[in-house]
Amino acid sequence: MENAKKFIDFLLSQEIQDKLGTETTIRPIRKNAKTNKNMKAMTEIKIATEDSDYVIKNKSTILKKYNDIFTDIQSKQ
Repeated sequence: MENAKKFIDFLLSQEIQDKLGTETTIRPIRKNAKTNKNMKAMTEIKIATEDSDYVIKNKSTILKKYNDIFTDIQSKQ
């Protein structure tokens, strides 16, 4: 377990987060991490949030709609 914690600490370190943001297409978790010129700033990205209460109350309806859409797509292939 200790090695797993060290690995996570390594991945979340400033150095690695900067490398992820500048040398790959992976968005860093750290807000202050460096990014390449092609990566949009987080302030430019519309972030979706989940309304947990709504999801809990409407779970069966959401699942039915998802299954209907997925089944329809699969039948057209």
